[in-house]
Amino acid sequence: MTERSRFWAGSTTGDAGPYTDQQFADVFASLFARLGANVGALAGVRSELAVTGATSPVSVAAGGAIVDGNWYDSDGAVTVVIPTPASLTRIDRVVLRKSWSAQTMRITRIAGSEGGGAPAMTQTDGVTWDIPLAQCSITTGGAITNTDEREFCHFADSAMPVGSVIAYGGAVAPAGWLLCYGQAVS
Repeated sequence: MTERSRFWAGSTTGDAGPYTDQQFADVFASLFARLGANVGALAGVRSELAVTGATSPVSVAAGGAIVDGNWYDSDGAVTVVIPTPASLTRIDRVVLRKSWSAQTMRITRIAGSEGGGAPAMTQTDGVTWDIPLAQCSITTGGAITNTDEREFCHFADSAMPVGSVIAYGGAVAPAGWLLCYGQAVS
């Protein structure tokens, strides 16, 4: 059995560094992996990587994510061309793709088959890892319907069991929460 702890200053004592990029990614992946393989978009960061557009190109808004342990940030919109199918409606998928060989994460379109369902994503650790942003259904007339597929890293929220009641000092409940009023007992 091996025991490890991270992160320590210095480079010689105990579990101190230097640390590799993979060791950093492993720590972050372990924090978020329990939330699910598709989870990654960061809630509340800029415009949360929302995919919009009724014709090609669609636009992926600025935002951030954690993909299989690596951090991603985009401070501007990214456009994605969705080609018009020849004979039948097609569903493409817009993902955030982590590539180990390129050492990048980029917004990527995965092409579907005309008349078929949404294409599969790749989630192979050490090679390629996709997290979904949206499905884009495009007709032969070029009309696009986007279906949001983002799964957010609600890190603090995910630790709270459904139905939890907690004390909160604000006048407005945070997104996804309900503000409940009690009656004072004298």
